[in-house]
Amino acid sequence: MTQAAILIQSKFRSYHEQKKFQQSRRAAVLIQQCYRSYREAATAALVQHKL
Repeated sequence: MTQAAILIQSKFRSYHEQKKFQQSRRAAVLIQQCYRSYREAATAALVQHKL
């Protein structure tokens, strides 16, 4: 019985940590996308200004 409880707790902790990691990864990717979009728009504005 104890082994089953340990296994369930272990699986739950693993699942929980995996979800936290995925959420952090999605947040990091979103920040990267926003920054790259901003950088591209700033570069385009600079090029447009030089014309």
